Amino acid sequence: RDQDEGRDGEIRYSLRDGTGLGVFTIDEEEGIIRTAELLDRETKSYYWLTVYATDLGVVPLSSFIEVYIEVEDVNDNAPQTSEPVYYPEVMENSPKDVSVIQIEAFDPDSSSSDRLIYKITSGNPQAFFTINSKTGLITTTTRKLDREQQAEHILEVTVTDNG
Repeated sequence: RDQDEGRDGEIRYSLRDGTGLGVFTIDEEEGIIRTAELLDRETKSYYWLTVYATDLGVVPLSSFIEVYIEVEDVNDNAPQTSEPVYYPEVMENSPKDVSVIQIEAFDPDSSSSDRLIYKITSGNPQAFFTINSKTGLITTTTRKLDREQQAEHILEVTVTDNG
């Protein structure tokens, strides 16, 4: 409401410009901005809107303001590895701490990308391998690999975002 009386004091709000046209609506009497569709920070992290306030006078007066809306991130995406399957090789009888493979993963969620946790979840019953839970680096352990007893090892690694 402005300080005029009658129709000169009644205000109507509208969205006239910005990157959020069609994505947001405004209540023309209250001026409350609402979403018109689901927002996804990974698709678009912010919007701009130009909001006009116009009185209903015989000679309408109006003003506008630019509104910046930042979309907050929620943990709605699972981490993904850079490759679906890795095919590393390691020599038999390798000593402890020989690097086998670096599992690379990322999380599209901005709040989770630096908190990934790596874990070998199957294929390692004899503990020939270990994984650094923070970096994803798989290395050998003190257990000696013997190609004649087992030529290949199929490990399943799970990456979680601790969210």
